[in-house]
Amino acid sequence: MAVFKLGGLRAARKTMRQAAQLANAVWSPFVPKRKPARKKVASVAASAAGAATAARKGRMAARPVAHAPSPRTEVFHTAVFAYRGAEHRYKIYVPPLAPGQQVTGLVVMLHGCQQTPDDFAAGTRMNDHARDAQCIVVYPCQPASAHRQRCWNWFDPAAQVRGTGEPAWIAALARGTAKAWGLRRQQVFIAGLSAGGAMAAAVAHAYPDVFAACGVHSGLAAGAARGMVGALSAMRHGSSIGRPPPVRQVPTIVFHGDRDRAVHPRHGAHVLAAALKPSATGIALADPLASPEVTAMQTEGGHASTRHIYRNPQRRAVAERWEVHGMGHAWSGGSTRGSYVDPAGPDASAAMLAFFRQAGPGTPSAR
Repeated sequence: MAVFKLGGLRAARKTMRQAAQLANAVWSPFVPKRKPARKKVASVAASAAGAATAARKGRMAARPVAHAPSPRTEVFHTAVFAYRGAEHRYKIYVPPLAPGQQVTGLVVMLHGCQQTPDDFAAGTRMNDHARDAQCIVVYPCQPASAHRQRCWNWFDPAAQVRGTGEPAWIAALARGTAKAWGLRRQQVFIAGLSAGGAMAAAVAHAYPDVFAACGVHSGLAAGAARGMVGALSAMRHGSSIGRPPPVRQVPTIVFHGDRDRAVHPRHGAHVLAAALKPSATGIALADPLASPEVTAMQTEGGHASTRHIYRNPQRRAVAERWEVHGMGHAWSGGSTRGSYVDPAGPDASAAMLAFFRQAGPGTPSAR
């Protein structure tokens, strides 16, 4: 049995404390100020409230919600999904549907560190847009037991391959929900902010057969780091180890502020480059068709931005990048009812839904 001297133990503990301090220093920009809990909207259906209560008590069937309580009822409630012996909480938004009306798509939204599905939904206003587009929104919840700051573990080696780690249950939830609502792959999308954006890229990379398009806001490309140390370095310096593209490339829209101090703005270009690697999209950075359509835009009373659109030989957009000038680490154009939001930027939720709409037939329309 190995014997350690007291001095060695003290040195090891000091090193561990320094590592923890470094992690907190880098991750702290992700942590929003805590806000007092808001009362639930009184219009939420009683059946939805009952479902949420049952979920908290562990009585809800561990599977995706299969139907709305009523064709005309708007629902945003908690549910539980069982996968490989573990239960995962999530929230699901279902728009009000007239008799005979069907949902047009599914968007999986991955929150950032220290955020919750409710906080993320309020800040992005994605439910408002989904109501008009008549699509479902699913918000998987990362518990503190998986990461003390509720960050998605996008840097975990298990998240870099198919069939393991957090991407596996997120993809399974998306697939199960889509099947329950009769949706095809061309109608299923994923997006996220910060660590959630990095995880969205990782999930789409591993499961291009599940998702038709991906939105990465202030995040990193799939495979940008393996392990916590590499993740902290990548976030701070904008480095990326990169990964080979999947067999089927997933169309990707990127948003990033050029004054982001939490995730280096360079990662916006890295995510774009990954989306444009030679693949089934038929386009590469060296291809003349990779010359983007560039548009300078100005949000009224807010930030200027530059939009780049890349099209394949069939002229379908396979990648889109928005560089928001003067914006930090925040969701562009959202509501201050949530954390990590900059209302002065262009509306990222609307832009993502518009991009998703053209990613395949039968996809939702933007607001």
